[in-house]
Amino acid sequence: MKNNISIFIADDHAIVRDGLKMVIGAVPNMDVIGEAENGIDATKLIVELKPDITLMDIGMPNMNGLEVTRAVLKQEAELKIIILSMYSDDEYVLDAIQSGVSGYLVKQSAADTLVQAIQSVVDGNPYFSPDISGAVLKAARDGLKDRKQKRKTALEKNELSNRERQVLSLIAEGLTSFEIADKLYISAKTVEKHRQNIMNKLNKHDLASLIRYAVEQGLLLRQN
Repeated sequence: MKNNISIFIADDHAIVRDGLKMVIGAVPNMDVIGEAENGIDATKLIVELKPDITLMDIGMPNMNGLEVTRAVLKQEAELKIIILSMYSDDEYVLDAIQSGVSGYLVKQSAADTLVQAIQSVVDGNPYFSPDISGAVLKAARDGLKDRKQKRKTALEKNELSNRERQVLSLIAEGLTSFEIADKLYISAKTVEKHRQNIMNKLNKHDLASLIRYAVEQGLLLRQN
């Protein structure tokens, strides 16, 4: 367990900030090192102070909490942000997840739940209120579906012809264009044309990337 967890609070209501400071102040290994009541100040101070955890409200003036989150993580990707909001709607939760937050709590959460969430995120584990589990599951399903679709689209877009797969396999084995031409009974010029087509289709323009792709696709095994 890490000692002296530094925490920043971004919320436009002073009474909420004071309440959070009381809860955190009662925990021996947690300290509040800064606070802000608007998005612009929050962005500047979080990047400057680099707290272990930022407790972020969504509804703030100047910039809302999700805008601040995106701005902060763009500059300091390793920072951990927990959204602490009265909103539990799927729309807010999904936007927060897409923004890169490490956790999401509704403000009705008990004090011990807040402490548990902070410790969990510090330990490298995301934490989301049970109240929003439906939205989290939806995000996971949508993300998996999106990754599968992107992979399918990429494979369709980058599909190589049988001849191109043969050429790529021989390139990966270290053969020169002339050696490949001799082996496949085609001209070296044709081999070069295939090589260029392969690079364009796969968007890989160096030998190391081509070899890595050939190995991942099992082309070397099929050729041998």
